[in-house]
Amino acid sequence: MKFLNNLARVMAALAAIAAAAAVIYRLIERRNEKMDELDAYLMDDPDETVENQSLEPGEVEYLDQDFGEWNRIDHDQSVEVSFLTEPDQVEAFQKDLAEHGCSSQYDPNSKILTTVLYGPKDRAEIEEFKTVLKGALAKTNSTYLGYAFE
Repeated sequence: MKFLNNLARVMAALAAIAAAAAVIYRLIERRNEKMDELDAYLMDDPDETVENQSLEPGEVEYLDQDFGEWNRIDHDQSVEVSFLTEPDQVEAFQKDLAEHGCSSQYDPNSKILTTVLYGPKDRAEIEEFKTVLKGALAKTNSTYLGYAFE
C-alpha cells in the first residue's frame, strides 16, 4: 500500500509538471504569434519594391521636405539654415533675407551662408520664410545644405 501511495504522489507530481510545461509552452506560442502579427504590421512587405527617392543637396524638394516637418517653432527654439553660396552672390542673397527681416552670416572660407529663424513662429510664418528662401535660392543659384535646431 505504501508503494501505491508513493507511486500516486510521483504520478501527481509528474502530471503537475506536465501541466505547467503545457501552460508555459502555450504562453510562449501566444507571445510569438502576437510578435509575428506586430512584425507583419510594422515591417514592410519584402516583395514590395521601394523606389529610391534620394534627394541631392540643394534640390527645392529637399527644402520643402525639411520645412514640411516643422509645424511651429516655440519661443525658446531657433533654427539655423545653411546654404552654399558663391562670394559674388552673397550680397544678393543677404539682401533678399534682409528685406524680409532676416539676418545672415557668411563664412568666405567655407562659402556657407547661415541664417537663423527665431521662435515663436507658426506654420504660416514658416511657409513665408520658406518662400523667401526658395526665391533667394533661385535668384542666386545657391545650394540648400540643411538645418539644425539650436
